[in-house]
Amino acid sequence: VDQLKTFPVEVILDYLVRTHRYYLGKKLPEIELTLTQLSKLPDELPNYLATFYQWARQNLEKHIRIEEQSLFPYIRDLNLYSKGSMTKQELQ
Repeated sequence: VDQLKTFPVEVILDYLVRTHRYYLGKKLPEIELTLTQLSKLPDELPNYLATFYQWARQNLEKHIRIEEQSLFPYIRDLNLYSKGSMTKQELQ
């Protein structure tokens, strides 16, 4: 955590957005491909995994949407406010 304090807020937010894109665009499709391959196995575990994966993916997508639409813009505004580039009234 102390190491994160050395990076500007903008850099951390950019990293988080890029991480979101990486997971949504690369890792989740890779997991789906693996699940598709597993679904060809003759047992019930792949079906359970597919159901769990859909639940987890929906929750991850919701988490990312909340961060990118609400949290990150608010953090950017707080950062601007702390630098004197935004008034308290603009922050609200």
